This record gives sequence, C-alpha cells and structure tokens, in this order.
Amino acid sequence: MRFSQARTIFYIAFYFAFSAFFVGSSFFEGVPLIYAIPDAIVFALATWWAYGFAQKRITFWKSSDGSIFFKGGIIIYAIYVAALIARISVDFLFIGPSFFTFSPGLALSSNEIVGFTVTDLLLMLGIGLLVGRSLRLIKRYRNIRDGVETVQAL
Repeated sequence: MRFSQARTIFYIAFYFAFSAFFVGSSFFEGVPLIYAIPDAIVFALATWWAYGFAQKRITFWKSSDGSIFFKGGIIIYAIYVAALIARISVDFLFIGPSFFTFSPGLALSSNEIVGFTVTDLLLMLGIGLLVGRSLRLIKRYRNIRDGVETVQAL
C-alpha cells in the first residue's frame, strides 16, 4: 500500500471516533463509569505493544518514482474488525434493533454489563493496536523521508 501520512492520520482518527462512539454508548446504557479505567489501560497497553510489533513486521520500500510503500500488520486490522463485530452483536443482542437510538439508564443485568464490558475491552484492544501500528508507520515514514533510515528501491 502506498503510504500517505495524511491518510493514515485521517483513518486512525475515524477508527478511534467510531470506537469511542460504541464504548461511550456503554456508559450511557448503564455500564458503570469505573469500567473506563480498564478500557484506558487496555488501550494504552495495546498501543505500546503494537508500536513495537510493527517495527519488526512492517516492510517499507521505494518505487522508481520515489513513492514509499509498505506492507504488513494486517492481523491488527483483523483484530479490530472482529472486536467491532462482537461489540455491535452484543448491542444488537441485548438492546435490540434500536441500539443506535440510545436508551440512557437502562436496567442492565449483570450478564449484560459483563457482555458490554468484555466487548468494550476487545474494541479498545483493537483500536489500541491500530493506533500503535499507525504511530510506528508515521515514525518510520519520517525516518525514511529524513534519511535516518534507508529502504530498498524496487
């Protein structure tokens, strides 16, 4: 894939906002706010881990016109998509077809709270992985652009 710093920043902001919508809706639907702490911890740890993971797993190269391309780290997207599907499924299962309308202060059972919390944690894991990968992409791109790091020309 051809690298674009602006596109990378746009997509990560979009994915983050989309995830924040679902995680934030949990707190409006009855999940106690204290569960925001584990969400933040999982996000931070996933970001840190993915930042290191991407260093070894993503390959960069230059094309003949000087454009920079990269490949790798697709498993991170798969984890994010799986977590998002799980989160939407839990919303649909526990709240029903009107889950996009928000129902503040629902009387959630303990099983429903656990379902929302677990899928929120998975979603925070997924978005954390995407953020860490994107931060590493940007850093490596800047290193290549500034001549600190060299890549193979193909």
